[in-house]
Amino acid sequence: MRSFTILALGALLSSAAVMAFPSNIPRTAIVGRQAGTPTSSLSIEPSPTGQGVCILHIDHWHCEGTDPNADESHDGHGHEHEEAAPTTVLSTTATATAVAAIAEPSPTGRGACVQHEDHWDCELAADGSEESHEGHSHAGHNHGPSEKYGCGLAPLEDYDLNLQIGAVFILLIVSLLGVMLPGVSGWVSQRIERKGGNASTAQSTVAYVVFALQHFGGGVILSTAFVHLLAHAFVYFNNECLGELQYEATSPAIAMAAIWVMFAVDFFALRPLRQRVLSTLGVVPAGCCSTSLPDHHADDKNSTSESAVSDADARSLENAATQAQGRLAKYEVLALEAGIIFHSITIGVSVGTSSGPGWKAFLIAIIFHQFCEGVALASRIAVLPTTRMLTKLLMYTAFVLTTPVGVAIGIGVRQFFNGNDRSTLLAIGSLNSISAGILIYSAMVQIIAGDFIYNKAMLTAPLRRPLAAFFFFTIGAFIMSVLGKWA
Repeated sequence: MRSFTILALGALLSSAAVMAFPSNIPRTAIVGRQAGTPTSSLSIEPSPTGQGVCILHIDHWHCEGTDPNADESHDGHGHEHEEAAPTTVLSTTATATAVAAIAEPSPTGRGACVQHEDHWDCELAADGSEESHEGHSHAGHNHGPSEKYGCGLAPLEDYDLNLQIGAVFILLIVSLLGVMLPGVSGWVSQRIERKGGNASTAQSTVAYVVFALQHFGGGVILSTAFVHLLAHAFVYFNNECLGELQYEATSPAIAMAAIWVMFAVDFFALRPLRQRVLSTLGVVPAGCCSTSLPDHHADDKNSTSESAVSDADARSLENAATQAQGRLAKYEVLALEAGIIFHSITIGVSVGTSSGPGWKAFLIAIIFHQFCEGVALASRIAVLPTTRMLTKLLMYTAFVLTTPVGVAIGIGVRQFFNGNDRSTLLAIGSLNSISAGILIYSAMVQIIAGDFIYNKAMLTAPLRRPLAAFFFFTIGAFIMSVLGKWA
């Protein structure tokens, strides 16, 4: 019995010694890399469970529940972790996802990045939101880095070339219809006026249609400036791939600069025309141009001669005033069209270079967008008093072709167009800001002030006329603002 007890104690001591001995040997010496095998050829086992948040570090896992002494294993000698916690064990059975994650480069333009399981966690996506990983998608294209490609060039998904080519002709037809509606109405109205006679029912109807479209277009222009242009400029300049701007108010500053340029041109360059209009209106009296003379002056040749000269001068001054007013109106509409055309180019390129499940909704919104803008612009062109028809046709054509040409350009550059490239973001953001400034000035000065506040005809008309104008203006702004959700 005593000998049996001694043998049992000896066995226990031997077992304890054997169990204690491996604790002094680095664990990686037992299950680590095989000699001569590169680290990248080894497989990484899935993230350990029950140890808190784990981050993949080169060839092993770091977990919140890891022994704090494990950090001492980073001795700087070829990343050989001699003293790692038991949870940093390598395994020869691995997942392909983790191996692929090691090979995938860190995203650019997103600050410091740490590899986490099968993707990267970056400073600019530290809030953990889903949007930070997938990027901000709006109007059929992304305005931020994607989870997989970061700020690099991402392949187009489900790109339908036939439908894209069809979009060129669809937008061409829709833009043409938009400019034709007020254009045809204005042409019919002018033809009726040239035939003379009292205003007929048809003429009154055409005049009311032109009136409604003109003020509807004013609301469209106001909404386009703020909802479609200035808001998108903010999105482009706030894109994470652009990095941190030294001046945060870049977008509104560019828009303000465009407004300042418009103001300077309008005030100084067009000053002579305005002076001519005002001086002419001050000289020409009402009813001065009547060719009939009173009977008691029939025998007075001198009076007749002086009256004829006065009438001729008055007509000349009146014609000069009309010409000056027409030139002013044409310059104002040209400035308005410039702002719309800049915007139309970026819209077309966006349509041609975007794809994915939201693209069709984006195209439908752009169709309505183009139609409303065509109505807004053409309603101003149609009522230009002294502009030749050829000039009007050229102005119509410029708008009709701009967006389809932009789509064609987008289709041509789709393979290497990166919407998250820094230069692209700066260019499109600047164009949108400039266009916003032009249209804001046009909407505030030429439309709201010119058509409503300081318009003599609007002030002296019965109340129903300004109320109708205000109603159509509001409807135009509302519809265009709703379209801003998709376009």
